[in-house]
Amino acid sequence: MNQRPRPTQDDSGSMHGTLLAVAVLMIALLLAPKADAQPRPEAPHDAGRGQTQTAVPEWVVPGARITQYAMSSQHTKRNRARDNRWREDDERARQRDIDAGLPADEVERRARQREEQRASDRRLYNTGTGGYSYVQYDIVAITEDGVLMEVRFYTLNPATNNLPELSFVIQSKLYDHATGGGLWVTPAMIQRALDGRGDGISRAYRAPYTIGEHTYDAVAWVLSSGDTVIRQVYDTATGIQLYQSQITDTDDLRSHQSTELAGYRVSELPWVGTRFTEQVRGLRGLAYEGAFVAVMPQTPGLDRVPDNVHPMKVSIAIQAPAADAIDATTRVEIQGLGPGEPTEQEGVLSPSHRLGIYIAPEVLAGLERGQVLDEDPVIGYSIRVTDIYQVDGVTLVELTEQGQANTHSVVVTYDARVGLQVAYVGHHPSQMRRIELNLTGVE
Repeated sequence: MNQRPRPTQDDSGSMHGTLLAVAVLMIALLLAPKADAQPRPEAPHDAGRGQTQTAVPEWVVPGARITQYAMSSQHTKRNRARDNRWREDDERARQRDIDAGLPADEVERRARQREEQRASDRRLYNTGTGGYSYVQYDIVAITEDGVLMEVRFYTLNPATNNLPELSFVIQSKLYDHATGGGLWVTPAMIQRALDGRGDGISRAYRAPYTIGEHTYDAVAWVLSSGDTVIRQVYDTATGIQLYQSQITDTDDLRSHQSTELAGYRVSELPWVGTRFTEQVRGLRGLAYEGAFVAVMPQTPGLDRVPDNVHPMKVSIAIQAPAADAIDATTRVEIQGLGPGEPTEQEGVLSPSHRLGIYIAPEVLAGLERGQVLDEDPVIGYSIRVTDIYQVDGVTLVELTEQGQANTHSVVVTYDARVGLQVAYVGHHPSQMRRIELNLTGVE
């Protein structure tokens, strides 16, 4: 991997939109991998795709993971409202000097002095922000409607030596077969771009592109629209996106976002490519109850400050069940947090998701306590079987995803008989947040 610059300023740890992120979280409690990191995708063995072979590259299979390193920056060039207010103030000050009978050269000297001060103030207040992060795309299933992917965001927190920390913002949705939302392109698209027939592409050219020790035969193109310029670079052999940048430059603001390929690999999680049982497909819904906990900071030597505990309910309504994918609507209600109204999110559930609502019983039966299921070479987390035990004759299997230096942990417990998730605990120490849920109803 490339050595990355340390962030000088990181505003990515904000908890704005936490309620929406939690709503997305329950649809996306899913998927995981194992295997050596491969910056260049190779066509793997049949990883259980088995579904629709619709216009996707050979390496786009369930269990495949694309990790990108992301950077963003924003610089305020001009604040129109503030500048107008300053201009009016300066005009009034100039008029007061004239009304006071000051000589013309003194009036001009004072006006120049005020403008120099304004220029200094603009340099002080026209500040910028920026941050670094990782984004991971887990390919869960190839369906007739698109490629089902989960997107996870890992912020780099200076307080934890810039180790990647899993954020609450987890997305799960369908992307188009042809481009995966921009993560890849087909050979035909590359050729059209080089021939000057790419839609909206101002120019395309071939050039080597190097990431770490790997140099790719790549194609790059530029798209322009108004104040925004987008540059994209793809590997000509596989079509995977190597780099993308977007620069927006207006009179008031300049922003720059970019991503670069940090790794590609195919997971070996034993449940990737499995199918829902008839019993699970026959369900109409699941209900979970628990709490969203705001963990309060503690001061040594003082009494412990109690955490803020917000009761939480999650219901998953199942529609259109199939062996490899289930349409579902997830409803989340958290008392005393945000607007207080329940949020709903439609999504697709798959038995190949990472630590999702279901793992095939035959897979759970073959796991052993202490078994390592996945170790990610880019982010550095691991997934392990942390416990197997019985309660009232029911075997429960506990799986844990653990971040580097305990930056985050996700502990999920499954009923080994039917494969359903019966308990979930997600802990994010630096964000001082914890989610605790238990299965309370099955329809």
